[in-house]
Amino acid sequence: LGMKEPRGALVGSVMENEPAAKAGMKDGDIIIAVDKKDIEDASALLRAIADKAPGSAAVLTVWRDGKNLDLNVTLGERNSAQNEARPGKGQKQQDEGLLGLSVRSLKAEERRELKLNKNEGLMIVSVDPDKPAAEADLRPGDVILKANLKSVNSGAALSRIVKEEGVKRGAVMLQIERRGDVYFRTVPLGK
Repeated sequence: LGMKEPRGALVGSVMENEPAAKAGMKDGDIIIAVDKKDIEDASALLRAIADKAPGSAAVLTVWRDGKNLDLNVTLGERNSAQNEARPGKGQKQQDEGLLGLSVRSLKAEERRELKLNKNEGLMIVSVDPDKPAAEADLRPGDVILKANLKSVNSGAALSRIVKEEGVKRGAVMLQIERRGDVYFRTVPLGK
C-alpha cells in the first residue's frame, strides 16, 4: 500500500496508574505530536514534556492501528535532579543492587561493532536471579542503551536514573540490545 509508520516516539510500555495509562495510552502507540507540535523521536518528546509544568495538561497525538488519536494527559510531578544529593561511591552498588544486576562500560571495539555512540552502552555482566532485573528477563551479555529514554554509558549514570526517577515511579524502563534486536524492559523496583 506504500504506507509507512510515522516518525515519532514508540511507547515501549505504559506504567499502570501513571498519567499515560489514565489517558488511555497503550504499549506500541507511537507519539507523533504534543499539543499539535510534531515529535520526531523520544528525545524531542522528553524536551516537549520537560518544558511543561507538573500538573498541567498536554494533548498527545498517537498513531495506533493506522489512525491518529488525541489523548489528554495530565502531567505528574517530576523529581528535580538539581535538588537531589549526588550519590557517593557506596551508593552506586546499592542502586544497581536495587535492579539486581552488575554492569560495565563498553570497550571501544564493542561500541564500534554495535554502531553505538559514546553516550550509549552498558554491558550487563551478571544478574541476580532473585531480583527485579531477572524478573524483567534481563540477561548477562545484554547491552543497556537507555534508561527511561536517557542514554547511559556508566554505572553511575544508570544509578542516578534509578535513584532519582526509578524509586519514585516504582520502575525503570530500560532499552536493551540483544543479538542485534532492541527491546524495552520495565524493571519494577521495591518501594
